[in-house]
Amino acid sequence: MNRFASKALAVVLPLVWCGACASVSSEFVATAPADAAAAVSRPAARAGTVLAADLLAFVVVEREHRGGYRRELFAYPHSTGNGCDTRDRVLELESSTPVRFTASGCNIARGTWTSVYDGVAYTSPSGLEIDHVVALKEAWDSGAWRWSRAALEAFANDTTDGRTLQAVSSKSNRSKGDKDPSNWLPPSSNDVCRYAGDWVAIKVRWHLSMDPSEFGRLRNLFRGSCSGWTVQPFARTPVPVP
Repeated sequence: MNRFASKALAVVLPLVWCGACASVSSEFVATAPADAAAAVSRPAARAGTVLAADLLAFVVVEREHRGGYRRELFAYPHSTGNGCDTRDRVLELESSTPVRFTASGCNIARGTWTSVYDGVAYTSPSGLEIDHVVALKEAWDSGAWRWSRAALEAFANDTTDGRTLQAVSSKSNRSKGDKDPSNWLPPSSNDVCRYAGDWVAIKVRWHLSMDPSEFGRLRNLFRGSCSGWTVQPFARTPVPVP
């Protein structure tokens, strides 16, 4: 029997925009400034979703903060009880089959995973690492330096939205490092648009900014090869952030 509570239902959650933008209770409303989306070929978004290009318009663009980052401030991985931690929780949630645990402790022995960045399949977690899609240093430089310790820990260990943390191959995770989309995109071309959309959703949800090159790369993607890409709603962050 799994040592975790049952998986979250795959439902469309209500979106909560940043307070400075707008509040939507049940579904996305495309309220982005007209000039931000004018260059995008725009098919109608599916009900309950928003065009990634529209969501991008809510991001503050500014130069990154420099200095003060220390990984230990984020307290990752966090204990989730019964000897388990954040890594175990992500592996359990992302396995497409029920995971098998070792005889003692909370070590996951078997499951079924696919590393979305490069399409590599795994049945043992030993080749997988948990990627913070928006890396901890990137988050720090983009506004997390202002956060409380509780908010830093909540971001680093966020399993309330499947976009924040991903179980991926060690090779792809180390290649990505703390780069943003201006310097790194998934090696699998089939995953680029999903990754770009998830990146924007995480940044908007956590009230994080983008630097000009990061914003420009994403804008070009959503005007080009990822035109019309839509993003699912997200719930409020586990801990309030500025």
